[in-house]
Amino acid sequence: VVVSGPSAGAAMATALVMAIEEKPVGPVVITGTVYANGSIGQVDGVLAKAIAARRSGADLFLVPLGQAVIHDCSSGVCEFINLEAEAHIDVEEVSSLADVIAYFYSVAA
Repeated sequence: VVVSGPSAGAAMATALVMAIEEKPVGPVVITGTVYANGSIGQVDGVLAKAIAARRSGADLFLVPLGQAVIHDCSSGVCEFINLEAEAHIDVEEVSSLADVIAYFYSVAA
């Protein structure tokens, strides 16, 4: 999987929309690059970001679709790592900016 783009794209786009709409975002961390069509693309370093999110006090970590479980071969042995189990934080996958905005509207209601 080729991963490129700014990891904070989804967070910045979400913050902008929610600020314009005057809606709270709560203790949630999001990562992912945003494409012109509104889809959210995969990024590197999601395990480290999940751990940092938990340490910062976040209740939820929103990740791009397909990144709640990651494939890691850094130790020389390949393994699958479940972000929720490893980082001890709730993880939800999102595929588009519309998914993210809908999430924040559902919790703000």
